[in-house]
Amino acid sequence: DENASMGGGNTVPYNKLLSFFGRANYSFKDTYLFTAIVRADGSSNFAKGNRWGIFPSVSAGWIVSNERWMDSTRDWLNFFKIRGSWGQNGNCNIDNFQYTGVITLDGSYDFSYNQISPSVAAYPSNIANSKLSWETSEQLAIGFDSRFFRSRMGVIFDWYRKDTKDWLVNPPQMGIMGANASSINGGAVRNAGVELSVTWFDHIKDFSYNVGVNGSYNKNNVLYINNADGIIHGEAKILSENVRNEDGFQAKPGKPIGYFLGITSEGIFQNQAQIDEYNANGYAFMNGYDQARPGDVIWIDQNADGKYDKLDCVEIGNPHPDFTIGFNFGFEWKGLDFSISGSGAFGQKVMQSYRQFALQELESYTNNFVNRLWTGEGSTNKFPRFSHGSHNNFKCNGYNSDIWAQDADYLKIRNITLGYDLKKVFKNLPLQKLRVFLTGQNLFTFTGYDGMDPEVGYGAGYSWASGIDIGYYPSPKVYMAGISIKF
Repeated sequence: DENASMGGGNTVPYNKLLSFFGRANYSFKDTYLFTAIVRADGSSNFAKGNRWGIFPSVSAGWIVSNERWMDSTRDWLNFFKIRGSWGQNGNCNIDNFQYTGVITLDGSYDFSYNQISPSVAAYPSNIANSKLSWETSEQLAIGFDSRFFRSRMGVIFDWYRKDTKDWLVNPPQMGIMGANASSINGGAVRNAGVELSVTWFDHIKDFSYNVGVNGSYNKNNVLYINNADGIIHGEAKILSENVRNEDGFQAKPGKPIGYFLGITSEGIFQNQAQIDEYNANGYAFMNGYDQARPGDVIWIDQNADGKYDKLDCVEIGNPHPDFTIGFNFGFEWKGLDFSISGSGAFGQKVMQSYRQFALQELESYTNNFVNRLWTGEGSTNKFPRFSHGSHNNFKCNGYNSDIWAQDADYLKIRNITLGYDLKKVFKNLPLQKLRVFLTGQNLFTFTGYDGMDPEVGYGAGYSWASGIDIGYYPSPKVYMAGISIKF
C-alpha cells in the first residue's frame, strides 16, 4: 500500500507537476466579452486519488461606452467597462512525501540521557496523512475600468471576495508523537474588500507628468478550522522567552488569521493610594505572587475570578492592515526626468517579541526602551517600573500581554529617481539617448512604531503568521547611480 510505505536514506528532493488547460473567448461587437477557462493540475505531493484538481473560471465584460446611447458622453467619458469574474486556483506548495511515512537515517541520534553517546539510528520523520488534497482558492470579483477627459484620467474599481478552502497548513504536534506533523487541509479563510485606483496623465507644452494613487480595504476572517478543537495554535515561546506553554497567536474561526492574544492592561499604578483603592474594591493582583507597588502594571481580570490565567487571554491585536495605499508621481521636461513612489499600511499591530526577550534576566537592555519605563508618578501610564526580567510586570504570570502590541501604521517612500538625457546637451553623439540617473530606495519611513521596521512578517514554519517582530533586519536604504544608453 503506497500510503503505508516507508524507505530509508535521504529524501529525494523533487516533485512533479503536470497541467492541462483550455480557454474559450467570445466577443460580440467588441462590446460583450466572455471568457471561460478550465485547467487540470496533477501533483506528486498528494497520494493517488488526490493528485488531480480541476479549477474552472469564467468572466464577462460589458463595454458600456460602445453603446450608441452613450454617444452624448464621449466628450468626457472615453471608455467604461463593467466586468465580473469567478474562478478557482489550486495550491500544492507543501513538502514532498507528506502523504506517506518517511524514515530518516541519522548518524548522530542520541539515546542517552546526557547526550554524549551518538548512535546510528532510523526514525520516522513525519506522520503520514494520506488524505491530503489540493488547497483551492475561489474568488468572486466585480468592478469597472474607465477613462475620462481624452483618456487623461483613469479610474479602476474592484470588489472581491476570496475564499481559501482546504487550507494547507502545518498544525502543531505534541512531542510524545515522536515525529513531525504532516500538513493537513486545515480549514477555510476569507479575504474580502475593495480596491480603487486613480491615475492622471497630461502634458503642458514640453512638460509631461503623471500622478497615480491607489488604495484598498481588506477584511480577513477564518471561516472554520478542520481539527479537534477548531483552532490552529501558534508556537508557544515566540512572543516571550519564559511564557507558559500557551500560544500567543492563533487561527480561530471568527478571528483574523494569526491574531494575537494575551492578557490586557489598563495602565500603571501611579501611587500607593491608587493601589489601596484597587485592593479595597476586591480586585486581585498578580495571582497572589507579589504585592503591588507604584510603577506596577494594572492587569485586567476578564472573568473576575480572582486570578490571571488563560481564561483572561483575549484578542490584543490584528496583524493585518485595514487599509493599504500606494502613490506615484513623475515628470519629464527637456531631458530631465523625475519619479517618486511610495506605499503605506494602516490599522495593523506588531508584537515586539525581541523587546520581551531583551528584558529577560541576563539579556541586553536597550537604552531607548529602558528610558521610557516608569520612574515616578506621572512619568508614564504605559510601561512599568524597571524590574527583574521574570517579574510579572513584563508578562502577567507568564502570559503574553498587550504591552507589546504596538500600532504599526506606516508610510514609506519606496523609490526616488532623478535622471537627465545628456543627448540634449551633446547633440552630435552617435546615440539616440545617453541618460544618467540617481536612484534611492527605502529612503524614508514615517511611522509611530519604535521598532526597527513596522513592515514585518514572520515565517518560521508559520506561513499564515505575520506582524511578529523578532528583530528582523530592516529594509536597507539603497543608493544607485547609473547610465542608460540607447543606440
